Amino acid sequence: METEKMSFEEGLQSLKNQVAMLEKGNLPLDEALKVFRDAVDVGRFCNKKLEMAETEVQKIVEDANGFTLEDFEEK
Repeated sequence: METEKMSFEEGLQSLKNQVAMLEKGNLPLDEALKVFRDAVDVGRFCNKKLEMAETEVQKIVEDANGFTLEDFEEK
């Protein structure tokens, strides 16, 4: 699956659709493997997007206030 032009939200919806298809259990083995392979790729893409967003938020917060994200976590 081509993830380069995909938004995070599109990736997440695609992942949900792929999981639903696999959970039904009615795909032929070869097709199920392809869907699974694509789902893993999309999952990696979504994880990378989340990590990038977290890094950006950390930079913004640190630049703005001198705080870190840990300062805002519940204890």
